[in-house]
Amino acid sequence: MLVRRLPTIALLVGLPILLANCSSDSPAPAGAAGTPSTAGTGAGGSTGVAGQPSAGAPAGGSVSMAGGGSTGLAGTGGSSVAGGGSGSGGTSTGGTGAGGASAGSSSAGAAGKAGGGSGGSTSGGTFALTSPDQVEGAKFDGKFTCNGGNLGAGIIPELDWTGVPSGTMSFAITFIDTTIGDTKPMGQHWAMWNIPATVMKIPQGTKALSGDLMNAKQSGNFLSPCAQSLMNGMDDQYEFTVWAIPTATLNVGQSTTVASVLTALKALSPKPPTATLHGHAGLKGQ
Repeated sequence: MLVRRLPTIALLVGLPILLANCSSDSPAPAGAAGTPSTAGTGAGGSTGVAGQPSAGAPAGGSVSMAGGGSTGLAGTGGSSVAGGGSGSGGTSTGGTGAGGASAGSSSAGAAGKAGGGSGGSTSGGTFALTSPDQVEGAKFDGKFTCNGGNLGAGIIPELDWTGVPSGTMSFAITFIDTTIGDTKPMGQHWAMWNIPATVMKIPQGTKALSGDLMNAKQSGNFLSPCAQSLMNGMDDQYEFTVWAIPTATLNVGQSTTVASVLTALKALSPKPPTATLHGHAGLKGQ
């Protein structure tokens, strides 16, 4: 009878041993890695790699049991990777330590969603000039040219700019017939300057300056495309340029001509960042 009970006793004794071998000493599966966050600094943890405990884990925390990596050691500049645990600060590029949950993406300068960390400010992005009235490089609609009429007919299209460079304190805009060139009076169509840095748009049909543009200046009314002759029988090419100026005003002296504005802009050093928008139109804007 004693011999028959031995296997049962051995089984009961061995079961705790077997369960002990499945304890938290074994690494847990890695959590889903989130999209990398590219900013945020501070006291982060050391890298937790695919659910494995990081070196010195006792100083930063124990192994995550729910699909995550270990919590990193306290330190600066650490990051968590592929399910790594959270730290204080640091850039996060993986899932959270608890549960291995996937972290969402974050843009440059935004706070990392996994592993903690505070982000910086967002960047301005690419400086760009656009218009709902004019596709880049397309022919101008007759509304924005003299359309077979006389010089001075036609209105300015809406102009919008984004991605303003840091340090910008004002803007200037020039409109040039680049087929003739910006050094010749017939190529110098229009300019506006001392535009406040808070302004990001010139409304369609702007003539008199008011509101946010009250203190800006311009070289008379907008002179729309209205070529009196064409080089080589082709349409003239035109370019709007917005200039990001590092001062609140542009010193053009007493003159208000496009030529004086161009001279002042070209004298700035270093050359200010610019964004452009192009179009073309035929004889007398048609």
